[in-house]
Amino acid sequence: MTESPVRPGPTKSKAERPWLLTAAAAGALAAVIFAVDAFTPFAMAVAVLYVLVILIAARSCGRRELILVALACGALTVLAFAISHGDELESTAFARCLVSLAAIAITTLLVLQNKSAEQGLREQANLLDVTHDAIIVRDFDDVIHYWNRGAEQLYGWRAEEAIGRITHDLLHTVFPYPLSDVLADLHATGKWEGELVHTKRNGETVTVASRWSLQRDERGASMAILETNNDVSERRRAENALRRSEAHLAEAQRLSHTGSFGWQPSTGDIIWSAETYRIFELDPSLKPTTDFIEQRTHPADLATVRYLLQHAGDDRKNWEMKHRLLFPDGRVKYVSVVAHAEPVANGGVEFVGAIMDMTAARRAEDELRQAQANLAHVNRVSTLGEMTASIAHEVSQPIAAIVASAGAGSRWLAAGNVAEVQQSLGRISRDGHRASEVISRIRALAMKLPPRKDRVNLNAAIREVLTLVRSEAERNRAEVRTELTADLPLVAADRVQIQQVLLNLVVNAFEAMSGEAGAPRELFVSTRHDAPGQVLVSVRDNGPGFDDEQLAHVFDAFYTTKSNGIGMGLAICRSIIEAHDGRLWAERNAPRGANFQFTLPSIDANANGAP
Repeated sequence: MTESPVRPGPTKSKAERPWLLTAAAAGALAAVIFAVDAFTPFAMAVAVLYVLVILIAARSCGRRELILVALACGALTVLAFAISHGDELESTAFARCLVSLAAIAITTLLVLQNKSAEQGLREQANLLDVTHDAIIVRDFDDVIHYWNRGAEQLYGWRAEEAIGRITHDLLHTVFPYPLSDVLADLHATGKWEGELVHTKRNGETVTVASRWSLQRDERGASMAILETNNDVSERRRAENALRRSEAHLAEAQRLSHTGSFGWQPSTGDIIWSAETYRIFELDPSLKPTTDFIEQRTHPADLATVRYLLQHAGDDRKNWEMKHRLLFPDGRVKYVSVVAHAEPVANGGVEFVGAIMDMTAARRAEDELRQAQANLAHVNRVSTLGEMTASIAHEVSQPIAAIVASAGAGSRWLAAGNVAEVQQSLGRISRDGHRASEVISRIRALAMKLPPRKDRVNLNAAIREVLTLVRSEAERNRAEVRTELTADLPLVAADRVQIQQVLLNLVVNAFEAMSGEAGAPRELFVSTRHDAPGQVLVSVRDNGPGFDDEQLAHVFDAFYTTKSNGIGMGLAICRSIIEAHDGRLWAERNAPRGANFQFTLPSIDANANGAP
């Protein structure tokens, strides 16, 4: 086993050496005073010099040690008197001895009081060092006299480096307003508070909440300035970031016409953002209320809004609604409101939400809808223009039949055959109605009428369109077959627009099959029930069909596979079907060709609340 090394004994620290020197000096001085007092014939109170011993000892001794030193000095005084005078109690010498003892006692008491005061000040200074605030004491020339530990930690300079320096030169203080005004406020009120910007030892700047207090003596004269500084840089940065965030949010709300709000139904408290005030056109200095919201609501929507305001707090659920605002000058705004329910401490609920001004969007939708209607009308007229020859043939057939029947009737009339004349007149009437129906259908498709919802029989609408394109089918040598479900329910639709969709799909099928030389050309139109409450219409051909890229873009605006097409027909068809809450799509037909299908909700489904 190895022996553990011998640890050296404790050595005297540097802090102990001054104490030893002081004790040695005090002891030596006491010995000299004792020798002089006891063994010299000086007729004077030499023992009074023990006061110096007490003063020297006070620098390094505590209260207990100082009392012991004082008692020792008193004992030496008595001993020296006994040695020099024996049992002779000469009044003068004895009086000098008493004076010396009194001086020792009084000096000891004064020193003890002073040490108590110093201890109190030291404890106060220690408390100032404990605090994290920077505490600085300076005179009226701004020279630093006290610099606590908090100041060392905040600014980086040690106390011995800062004391004696000019405060504002050391810290490069930036004031919120001129220093002369700050000092004027300080002398007028005895205190000053504000924010300052200081520079640390490492060059960083720090924002501090500074408090100055004027220190006065017992006569009320100004002695010094006590300054406490608290670092608020992080708080200021957070406040500035929050302020920037709020500014960005307000600008975003202004640009998007979207305001925010908070509402507690139980207390009636409502908070609006600036954009919400702008939407309702209420002075931001006024407090919003539910009564004001009802006053701004359009009468046609008031019942819905009032019900929500009365029951939202009980339901405690998220909600959303769209309604109108009516202003005193007659203007109307369309708004959309969404709100999220959040529980609050009192057991109630608070709604936090957003309100969007949809007026411009609604106006744009109306304009877009009108533009689509205009484009759809142009598309219908264009389609009819392309079918001019077919239309002329379709109209010319009943007219030619009328002419032939009229000639035959004239001949039968000359022969006196009344029965044959009546038959000829019946054929003339039938063909006249037939021509009139053709012209009426063409006029309906060509006229620019506003959209309307009627009870439409899709089978009848399909038959009318196929009658109109019969000559087009003959010209393209295409066979048209149908499979129309007999009990198909009615749909709520604009008859003309639905027939426009059918006309586009049928004519496109004829044109697609026209390039297939020698191959049989077949068009198959069918109707059937689809999902509950839905009616499905299918238009299939055996033309060239689509490849993957064409199928992906066939409904895109301005996309076309025709050399002379503009690519708007199918896009318009899809918008018409979607406006009727339906769906239009395309897929490949087996074994070849294309299959266009669309669905529409039946009237029964709408009546039962189905989507």
